[in-house]
Amino acid sequence: MNDITEEFNWSMPTPWPNTNPNITWDISDLNVIAFVQNYPSKDVLQAEWSRVSEMNIDMDEDGILNGEDNCMEVYNAGQEDVDGDGMGDACDPCDNANVYVVGNLNGDLANDQPIINIYDVLFLVDRILDDDFDNENYIGCSIESADINQDSTFNTLDVIILILQVMGQDNSGGRVAAGSGTLVITDQPGMSSMTFNSDDLISGFQVDIPVNNFREEDMDQLALPTGWLFETRQLNDMIRILAIDLSGNHPVKEVSFTLPGSLSGAPENVVVCNNIGQAINTAVTYRQPAVEKLELSNQVNFSRIYPNPFNPAVTIPFSIPFEMYTRVAVYNITGQLVDILLEERALRPGHHNVTWDGTEFSSGVYIIQVETPLRRYSQKAFLLK
Repeated sequence: MNDITEEFNWSMPTPWPNTNPNITWDISDLNVIAFVQNYPSKDVLQAEWSRVSEMNIDMDEDGILNGEDNCMEVYNAGQEDVDGDGMGDACDPCDNANVYVVGNLNGDLANDQPIINIYDVLFLVDRILDDDFDNENYIGCSIESADINQDSTFNTLDVIILILQVMGQDNSGGRVAAGSGTLVITDQPGMSSMTFNSDDLISGFQVDIPVNNFREEDMDQLALPTGWLFETRQLNDMIRILAIDLSGNHPVKEVSFTLPGSLSGAPENVVVCNNIGQAINTAVTYRQPAVEKLELSNQVNFSRIYPNPFNPAVTIPFSIPFEMYTRVAVYNITGQLVDILLEERALRPGHHNVTWDGTEFSSGVYIIQVETPLRRYSQKAFLLK
């Protein structure tokens, strides 16, 4: 059966009632009929009718006519709509008043109260990396609680403010405006180094970069400030990079990283955030690489930890090119040292495995660091019990 819709308009005679003595109208006898018909055969498949005088123009009897009621079938005389999505709180499946409040992206509750914690932060990070909230087909209540700063966009600014909220910190700081900064890019064959610097304190950044021959496995060998989280995601021809001070206590004025692969275009969607959730005005500049001899044999290799998530033990594999003093330590998300797995001492060159037993620790996100004279190498570990 073909889906065909036709609209018919009918006007009442004027004046009403009709002045033609041969036609009489009785409003109580007027009916409205709706039917479904097979257009080619004219067979009527379904029909419904109702007297005009009996039609209910206020289905929930809350004093608001159906055409103006944001919950036609549920009584809500006050028309409350916390999230302003046009669907009243009384019938909105996303309960923004009690469950999906701003910040509670995963909708978890304790004693019927919304819980906003580190899991909401990580949930938001993943959604931003995957570009989910900018997808018009995204279905879920999280989008209504994810715009933390209420600017109608979803980015690192929301993440930093949410971290401050989780930690119970005020993000006003008495500051009027954020500072300015620069993204310095040095592109050379096989790799691109990037440095964010600012006269303000940097607590996070994100950027979309077109890169050829990107190798995600090499991103594990990053030297980041203590307590920082660094994530990447492939989005079509771009690599989305997001880095945040997950601890909330270690903002910096400069942060650098090396991206495996060569740039194939200019970076896009650069967002740099200060330590109170404000956007730092950032200019992009390019620098010619210095001519130097790269000694690849002098690199420390911090391989991917496994399993991750883990319970109760995780293995930390790494290798060093020559004998050097090395320490392996564990920090919580606030940057506090919680365990030392390998006291600083001279290690022979080659491959090493260190195991962390998390039996005595609570579930959560931890930062594993391999610390050498060359630099510190970090990975996040998820302990799930």
